[in-house]
Amino acid sequence: IANNGITEAIISKEIGSCEERYPVFCEDSNKTFDTCITGLISCDESTGHCPIFFSDEATQKSDQIKGAITLAIALLVITSCLYGMMFLIYRMLVETPVGIIAKCSSFNNYVLMIYGCAFGFLLGNSSATESMLTPLVGMGIIELDQMFPWSLGSNVGFSLTTILLALSTGKEAFVQVALANFVFNVMGIIFWFAIPFMRTFPLHGALILGIISNAWRVFPLIYVCIMFFGIPYLTIGIIDLIQDTTKGIKAAGYITLSLLFILNICAFYWWFKADGRDKFLTFFSTAGNDNPED
Repeated sequence: IANNGITEAIISKEIGSCEERYPVFCEDSNKTFDTCITGLISCDESTGHCPIFFSDEATQKSDQIKGAITLAIALLVITSCLYGMMFLIYRMLVETPVGIIAKCSSFNNYVLMIYGCAFGFLLGNSSATESMLTPLVGMGIIELDQMFPWSLGSNVGFSLTTILLALSTGKEAFVQVALANFVFNVMGIIFWFAIPFMRTFPLHGALILGIISNAWRVFPLIYVCIMFFGIPYLTIGIIDLIQDTTKGIKAAGYITLSLLFILNICAFYWWFKADGRDKFLTFFSTAGNDNPED
């Protein structure tokens, strides 16, 4: 059981580091939540019992080793469960006759969204449905615009599962995060799907990414690094620069923000006004046809 209290104590500057909570001390060697001053590994507050890896007089190094072992076991269990789930989904979807899949995908978009929501809720994983339907889109069995409502619905279904899990824990912070995730997905549907002409943006974006990925097979990895690491860290860095009290650093933040704004305007102008779209499609279509792996 991770001790979240020690993190809060460091943030509030109640303690300077984790070392101040070591070695672990339990009154009369009685290992319970109320009798022990814990480190990184804590005891259950509701039951008072301590986990197997908890020990009296433990050092910080020993707790870190136990935490690493627990993390390795957890990753192994999660990976095994995901592999088993993906195998079952493969048997259920991929081995289903193509005609049945095509017929199920020909329903109204909102019906497909409900089906996707049901799959995401029952499977407890929105990526499972998407990862199995993506090859079907690539093979032309179903269309991209048919998978789009499935994907949106599965995200909502998974967020509903997360809310149930959060409510079962009884932790207010967990419930808040789960509700925020649910509202985020619902607002995404309202913005990107309920307004018909807005659907073209994510669909065209997916087509563009597919064209680039077909030409450069390493591009998906680059895309993940940029979208999930590069842009978030860049945003945090710009915010920190703007909020700094030093005028020079604050000015650097505003200059960086202005340059990014100008760069976006130039990119939009090139794409829509300077035949950038046609040049882009011509270049990557040629590169994709020249790919020896195709």
